[in-house]
Amino acid sequence: MLSPNPQGTLALKDIADLAEVSRAAVSNWRARYADSFPEPVPLSTPRRPLFDAQEVLTWLTEHDLLPAGIEDKKTSLRLRAILNTLANEGLNPGELAKFALQHLAGESSESSELVAIFDGLSTEKKSVLASLVLEHCFGNQGRGSFGMFSTSSSRASSILASAASTSVTDSSIIFDPTCGIGETLIQAGRAGGKKLRAQDTDPFATEIVSLRKSIGEPRLSVKAGDFLTTDTFGGDRPDVIVAELPFGMRIDKEQRRAMERTKVGANASSSNGDAAFLARIVDVLADEGRGYALTPLAPAFQGPLRKFRSNLIAHGCVEFIFQLPPRLLTNTSIPTLLWVLRSPNAVGETPTTLIDASQADNRLEQIGSWITSLRKGEHIDVPHVSVSLAEFVTSEGSLLPSEWLFEALSEQEVANRLKELESEINAISKKLDQPIRLTFEHGSFENPILISLREAIERKLIKILDLRPKDKANGETKKVPKIASINLPEPELVEVPADEECARSGDIVALGMRDSALVPGTSEEWAVPNFAKVIRVLDSKLSPRIVKACIDHKMRERRTAAPGVLTPGTVLRGFLDIEIPLLTDEQLAELDSILRELDERKQLADKLGNLAAEANDALIAATLLK
Repeated sequence: MLSPNPQGTLALKDIADLAEVSRAAVSNWRARYADSFPEPVPLSTPRRPLFDAQEVLTWLTEHDLLPAGIEDKKTSLRLRAILNTLANEGLNPGELAKFALQHLAGESSESSELVAIFDGLSTEKKSVLASLVLEHCFGNQGRGSFGMFSTSSSRASSILASAASTSVTDSSIIFDPTCGIGETLIQAGRAGGKKLRAQDTDPFATEIVSLRKSIGEPRLSVKAGDFLTTDTFGGDRPDVIVAELPFGMRIDKEQRRAMERTKVGANASSSNGDAAFLARIVDVLADEGRGYALTPLAPAFQGPLRKFRSNLIAHGCVEFIFQLPPRLLTNTSIPTLLWVLRSPNAVGETPTTLIDASQADNRLEQIGSWITSLRKGEHIDVPHVSVSLAEFVTSEGSLLPSEWLFEALSEQEVANRLKELESEINAISKKLDQPIRLTFEHGSFENPILISLREAIERKLIKILDLRPKDKANGETKKVPKIASINLPEPELVEVPADEECARSGDIVALGMRDSALVPGTSEEWAVPNFAKVIRVLDSKLSPRIVKACIDHKMRERRTAAPGVLTPGTVLRGFLDIEIPLLTDEQLAELDSILRELDERKQLADKLGNLAAEANDALIAATLLK
């Protein structure tokens, strides 16, 4: 058993890490060994249960579930336990991170437990624990207020650092002008560098980086300031710049004037913050330096930025642009670009190479080797193309890799697809041509018994669920499909708290501005938007499909009565007053069957419309290829 005994609490994720199993395995243990598994501590919540660390350790030992080498984990185990306890006492993630790092840096002794853990540790071990603290506090923030901070688990940081490492030497000055908590800069510094410079406008971020310097990174220097308008460090220009830019920021007049003073920003006529950062990066780089910056796709193709892109290419400032997959960042799902930039004063000419890595999600960790190979003139197995200034000038002015690498179908491929479309359209048309019965065999529905949704709740026939997305700040997350993408072949995934209840098969998701969704069984769980109402039928006297049809009927009435005026919220007002029928078993089965057939016809018709549009495009393509 570990000694000294750990104090504090562990979350389910901590227990999984300790035992080197999945979080699902821990949940299974709780269910399987319900009589003996430790109970959550009183102050924890059902959504994020916390367990006494010593009780967990004792239980794992008694059930022979501890992995080999457990002694090596004792410090991190004790630290996690104390961090959980402090968080449960009310410290938010930022306060918790700062409090723990101050103890690591020796600037505070308020917590005797933290002092005991950190006392006598080597600088290297303290640096490791600093990363653990930051990962614990910020690693699962998602789109929360602290979600913008990249941690050791951030793929964006590791990819950016891997790319930048190709330009780092032992004498390099590495600079991150939007440093956050310093993770990308520190990772890039593992490849070398004599100075690591960090800058940010956020005082909290610069304070965290300053603490990391005190804990174990003496090469670091950090200053607060606006990179777009101030030369904060002066002196030697950086050899390598790494930057995860603040996406889509609009710049003010002062920042715009500063952009126009740069070589590539002159006459660019833009208030786009992404462009301003890129212009500033190439302006401050050492003559043979390289800048590595993550941006959204917009700077590569937006019309107002064409002059700016032309300036970049004309001055030889773009070495590579990598188009990356979506959902690379923790706080947004939008796709990104990695720009590899040169100074306009660089010696020699280097062609601009555009690389489409948007389909290479499982190989992005190779980005450093791709850059090295491209610089040597070697082939890489990712679609790429070199673009000259003349080619750019005679093009539509885009630098988006996927546009330059798009390949139209060949004549034979178009012909083959037309045959497939013909077969699919005819098959659907044949199904739609079958007659449908809209009359009832079991008599009319005269004077049916009607009850409101409110009454149905009171009778426990249904219940309304509050499944709106909640804050992910203090717990683990899971990925589930979004109900809004229910009809896509591969529905879009979204992160929600691991313990959060989601919509499940048979639930009705009322969306207000369009027809409700009847949750299918293609996934165990579905995430719903903030404004949606979720109804779960509890009694076989009601059919989810009929309840959905009643809701849609009322929603369509409201939308028709006030077209273009209503919002999802206003359409759903008085939702509980919507009436539904109570039917006999025979009537229930018959109406459900007819509605099911109508739903299937509608889905077929929607599919037919999509296929018809594709066939239209294929026919025109076939004509143009003749």
